[in-house]
Amino acid sequence: MNIDYATWRFWWDIVQTAATLLVGAYVWFVNRDRVTNSRITALRSESDKRFTEMGKGLDARLDKHSERLVRVEAVCGHQPNHGDLSKVYDRINALSEKQGEMGAGVANLQGEMQAILRQLNLINEHLINRDRG
Repeated sequence: MNIDYATWRFWWDIVQTAATLLVGAYVWFVNRDRVTNSRITALRSESDKRFTEMGKGLDARLDKHSERLVRVEAVCGHQPNHGDLSKVYDRINALSEKQGEMGAGVANLQGEMQAILRQLNLINEHLINRDRG
């Protein structure tokens, strides 16, 4: 049996090169996956930190708003309700009626004043004409 070592060496080099390429591809995929996972982990920790900071700021803002809301509710508790406004409207309507009565009284007084003025003018005319005639 005649063994051709050159042929065997050629095929051994091809197998060795293919194995090296496969190991290289495996290492490249594993490193790529590790880098991606580390980036995702870093991004997750950074976003968690940011959300925690935003949550603290938001809690402080909400605390201020709740205090303001309590003050607004306290002030609104002293505002007039429908019953109070009904009483005010009733008083306004009563004043309006009294104003109407006063207007009628003033109109009556105006008529009386015109009558008095007319009588005074007649008396003056009579006195003026008496001296002439």
